[in-house]
Amino acid sequence: GVDLAGTTGKVEVDGIAGQLRYRGYPVEALIDLPFTDVAYLILHGELPTPAQANAFAERLQRQSAIDPELGQTLLALGARARHPMLALQSAIPLLSPTSAAASTSMSAATLIDCGIGIAAQLPTTLAIIGAGARGERALPQVPAIADYGARLLTQLTGATPSAVAARAFEQIQILQLDHSFNAGTFTARVVASTLAPVESCIAAAVGALFGKLHGGADQAAIEMAQRIASPARAADEITAMSARGEKIMGMGHREYRVVDPRSIITERIAERLAVPGGGREEFEVLHAIATVCAHAFGGKPIHPNLEFYKGVVYLALGLRPELFTPAFALARVFGYVAHIAECRVDNRLVRPAAHYVGQPLRRVGD
Repeated sequence: GVDLAGTTGKVEVDGIAGQLRYRGYPVEALIDLPFTDVAYLILHGELPTPAQANAFAERLQRQSAIDPELGQTLLALGARARHPMLALQSAIPLLSPTSAAASTSMSAATLIDCGIGIAAQLPTTLAIIGAGARGERALPQVPAIADYGARLLTQLTGATPSAVAARAFEQIQILQLDHSFNAGTFTARVVASTLAPVESCIAAAVGALFGKLHGGADQAAIEMAQRIASPARAADEITAMSARGEKIMGMGHREYRVVDPRSIITERIAERLAVPGGGREEFEVLHAIATVCAHAFGGKPIHPNLEFYKGVVYLALGLRPELFTPAFALARVFGYVAHIAECRVDNRLVRPAAHYVGQPLRRVGD
């Protein structure tokens, strides 16, 4: 059997049937809605009315600005950090709109309100970190674009995207909003159970997301495809990797016994958007790898997960590989906030027991 770590009313993952549901809605039914509507659903339990949808989208735009003094700190952080994810994790505690002491006693509703404020600032934070990494000294301006996807893509790439590109970006971000007790979300819940402030919970979760066996697989999968370089080499390279015991990035999932439903949607978007020099070459290599994995390993197929084709979409949209996982965090943060608030309703410290396998009782001098 499976040891349950807790309960949640946010997202249901049916690994046997290969289904993912947000608040009861199949993710396939939500994929064509605005990202902000689905984020609202995750946070509040119901899809917004038109008035609520407009107010929520406007709030995310209004609260996206970063204080110029903090912006200079973020520029320096971006210049110093080894990877944007490390800088992003370090920056999150600086975005807190409340004191640490106050957030330990917040209600769930107030925690959500606080978390939304942090989530609204994350895209601008990442844009500043990126500017710092490029050696820029001027703070990038938040573009005056009402559409959420178009605004974020402009901040991340420096170019105003087409409507098709902005919609594709929002679809990928919808798929990344939440996924039950994944490593990052469970990390957020563990930290939340200590009554730590919401910004500490989010920062810890982002740290977990960076790992290659979690969100970092998106960058790793693209780098694997670029290293293999040719579909014709896929079979030999994957066989050699398997023989060495190496993980095939973006393949397989602990929850799904069939194909990850998010990967089906992502592959379709990737195939439609990829062009030569903009993800097409990587897509062809990844497709060849997926074919090998579907028939290899002693007849036990391995299927792509969300991370496998996602980098192709991001490449096609103009994102650099080092921004893939930070872009993931910009979506998943809304899920983190929802889970942190859920924990606080009936808080209980997460303190699992450990099975000791060390030395038996002994005495000094024996």
